[in-house]
Order: sequence, then C-alpha cells, then structure tokens
Amino acid sequence: MKSQDGLKQPVTIKVLLDVTKTGVNSRGRTRQVTCDIVPDKAFYGPEFFLIFTIPQFKDKIWSKLDPDANEYVAQLHTFFGHCLQGKAASHWAAVLMNYPVADRTVESFKEAQKDYLEKVAVIAKLGDVIIR
Repeated sequence: MKSQDGLKQPVTIKVLLDVTKTGVNSRGRTRQVTCDIVPDKAFYGPEFFLIFTIPQFKDKIWSKLDPDANEYVAQLHTFFGHCLQGKAASHWAAVLMNYPVADRTVESFKEAQKDYLEKVAVIAKLGDVIIR
C-alpha cells in the first residue's frame, strides 16, 4: 500500500436498505433508501471511524431501521459491516466471531463496536487511552 492510497480514504459508498413505508395506506410495504457513507478502511485508526463512519451510520442507517422488526439486530450488524472495507471489514468479521448470532442484541452490538475499535487501534482497553 502506498501512503497516497490512504489519502483517498474519504470517498463515499452507497449502502442500500429497505425501510417500512409510513402512513395510513402503507400496508407494511417497504421502500429502498440509498445512504452515502464514508467507509472505514482501518487506515487511520479509531479516530477516523469515530469522526466519519459512526456518526453517518447512526444518522443515515440506524435511525431508519425499525426497532420493532424481528430482523432489527441482524440488520444492525449487517449494515454496519457494509460501512467497512478491506482490513476494517476483516476486523469486524473477526469481532463478530465472539458474538454468536443467537446472543446478539443492541447492547452487544455496541460492545462489538468497542471491540472493533480496540482491534483497529491495537489496544486492549481503548477506554484507558486518550484518542487524538
């Protein structure tokens, strides 16, 4: 990898998701929504993820998911994975190995994100370190 490759990081990607239509005549139908997200590639440590990827994920994807849907928790994990590329996606896949599908919750999703940050930062306890 050349150092110039990292300088091109803030290119956005499109993440597609189906959201339930609202309104009286919606009848539970869905519509497809496109979200532009700055993907994390794990080039710049946890700071990049905290500044770009997490806020955009929360605003553009998480906020549009139906928390009452049966697949809500699975969607959180899946769509979050779509916001990661390259080494970052590999780190997320490794983190998810510690969270069996049957045991996943919204709380464990947040813990998995913390574990992901620790993996990217190569720090065992991220809370003990000041992030730049």
